[in-house]
Amino acid sequence: MEDVMFKDGFELNVKRLYLPTVIEVKCPKCGISHKEDLERYAISFPWVGEKTSIGCYCNDCETEFLFDVVIRLSLGVDKSTRAVE
Repeated sequence: MEDVMFKDGFELNVKRLYLPTVIEVKCPKCGISHKEDLERYAISFPWVGEKTSIGCYCNDCETEFLFDVVIRLSLGVDKSTRAVE
């Protein structure tokens, strides 16, 4: 398989994107770690290679904060071919 990397700066053409991953971020005020489940949080109108801000709330110090994610996209191309019958 050979990977094809897509150039940054194009829209994925979906309204909401849910990703099956959990990201750990720290509160900028108190430093407590928070796990954010991106399968529950929708990234709205995502762009490849562009920063997207996600909101988070720290219950420990009652601080609302943002963290940024960047979507990178690659496509694996299978070298095998087969005839269509």
